Amino acid sequence: MKPESFLTPATAIWKLGSSSEDRALDAFAIAPAAAESKSALTDMPAIAAWPWILILAGVHGDEPEGVWLVEELRTRWSTHYPFAKAGVILWARANPDGVHRVQRWNARDVDLNRNLPTEDWTAKGLNPRYPPGPAAASEPETRALLRLLADAAPRAILALHSYSEYQINLNANDLADRGNLTCAWGESLAKVCGYPVTENVGYSTPGSLGTYAGSERGIPTITLEIERDLPKETVLEKFLPVAAAAIAFWETRVK
Repeated sequence: MKPESFLTPATAIWKLGSSSEDRALDAFAIAPAAAESKSALTDMPAIAAWPWILILAGVHGDEPEGVWLVEELRTRWSTHYPFAKAGVILWARANPDGVHRVQRWNARDVDLNRNLPTEDWTAKGLNPRYPPGPAAASEPETRALLRLLADAAPRAILALHSYSEYQINLNANDLADRGNLTCAWGESLAKVCGYPVTENVGYSTPGSLGTYAGSERGIPTITLEIERDLPKETVLEKFLPVAAAAIAFWETRVK
């Protein structure tokens, strides 16, 4: 039988602010099952003795696949978290106004995945589909994400999106070395879901999380593009094991 700590993990809701329409920007943190973590989990984002892995979805409000997956992970893992060394931060609705409206952009008509303060950020949108906002980090959702990254310092990030060209997209400075951690992580997920591993999405993405965290800051960052319009049941069946594999990869690297 597994120890009791596996069955009752320590959890916390991290309140990161509110959207422009006053919807909560809440992330859900689950500490690893080690008994000492129970008293060490804070109720605000913070660096911990264990590595945090961030899984977020709902950056684009018309991509429900990732939202379904992260909400199901929260339901399951809040009562039975099967990892002893790595914690997880689950953020299902990073764009709650967009999710509510079933639209890609936030309530201020900004593509949040073009609003991060990357070195190549520009107010001149490269495509009408991707409006970057009036200034880098102009949006409350973006500022909440920046706060989370700064305060919790996640070891790795799995961003869930959906796209007709489904893929495991790597975001890193140097992908020439196929042995680097981002590549190895991506390949481990590909073994579970059979998706192709790609090194770029095929077009420029200034202001994106992949550029900000992966390319510019060296945080292992993967954008998992789930096949668009899959039924909810199929998404959960296929990608719950992928999410577990994403944590397990880092669990084995904790000393």
